[in-house]
Amino acid sequence: MTHKIMIVDDNKVLSDMYKLKLTLEWYEVFVENESENAVESFQKFKPDLILLDLMMPWVNWFDILKDIRSDSNNDVKIIISSNLSSQEDKDNVITLWADKFLLKADVSPKELILEIKTILG
Repeated sequence: MTHKIMIVDDNKVLSDMYKLKLTLEWYEVFVENESENAVESFQKFKPDLILLDLMMPWVNWFDILKDIRSDSNNDVKIIISSNLSSQEDKDNVITLWADKFLLKADVSPKELILEIKTILG
């Protein structure tokens, strides 16, 4: 079974690079660079894992994270990849049911793929 991964990040260069790397690992990947379309795209694509940047325009991602988790019909895994660095932000993310928080500036693509493989099994 091929796992489906949705990347939500307004940095097109970064998201395209992750898409290429993950596609080479045999994942089916969908990229959403427009934050206001992310929930609708999530509902259509039905990913197994979301790689989510919290620092995107026009959206409060803490509310979106709550909305995704409130749907009892999904068991999507969520990795937050963000440059938010305060302990309060990290605690909020984990409290809102993210499976992992990665500081974007400190994680290489190879390390990210290893984290994804670990979470998806």
